[in-house]
Amino acid sequence: MDYYPVPLDENNDMRLNANPITPAQILCLAKGFSRIFWGVFLMVGLFLSQAGLEVFHGIRIPAYVLGAGLIGWGLWLLQSAGPARRSWQRRTRMALGLTFLIIYFAPFIAWWQAMPHENLFLLNVLGLLLTGMGILLLVNLLAAETFSLFEERGGRVESQVFALGVVILMIAPFLIGLLFALVASLRYDAPFAEEIWLTINRVPIWLYVATTLPCSLTMVASWKAKAICYQRLWNSGAGPDDRRQTTDAG
Repeated sequence: MDYYPVPLDENNDMRLNANPITPAQILCLAKGFSRIFWGVFLMVGLFLSQAGLEVFHGIRIPAYVLGAGLIGWGLWLLQSAGPARRSWQRRTRMALGLTFLIIYFAPFIAWWQAMPHENLFLLNVLGLLLTGMGILLLVNLLAAETFSLFEERGGRVESQVFALGVVILMIAPFLIGLLFALVASLRYDAPFAEEIWLTINRVPIWLYVATTLPCSLTMVASWKAKAICYQRLWNSGAGPDDRRQTTDAG
């Protein structure tokens, strides 16, 4: 009998087909999504509460970095134990890079609050917000890929819709607002920071409320991805030790 090589591509990776995902990998995926869930909860809550941490005498940073660190831990687990698909590895690396970036941006919030008309500080704060939106988008895409891995079409479509919600309710309005502020700044020869403040004041309250929805939906996607991992781990017939670890991590 003749054998012919199967071509490699992004959707059909020989490594994944030859080596099905193991119970140990599924456990790591479940732990990763669990940490991402609590990380998003902490990061958003601490960011909105404007809580701070004093790392050195007189030097404070926003406390949301604790949540960002927890998200980074979860993403590291997803990258190290996830499937061998190139799309998965690319997305986890991108999300990890954005997590480190959002921690880097942390000090700029206090500096911008002290000097709100300094464009350099303002641009870094805007970069922080856009980076956070990128993390939410990638987490939803990773959840969708997890459901696809377990052939759960409903969960995959739901997570993809959540990812689209991040784009429509957060990223698109954010970029449109920046564009209007930039055009107004150039047209009227006004400071960019001043136009940003004017744009913020023109935004209706309901739109600010709507922007919090993708955060909640991302947490839902992470929780469901964790739950399907535990369900598949149990159905796979993992040994007593693996089940005990699963119970401890839940």
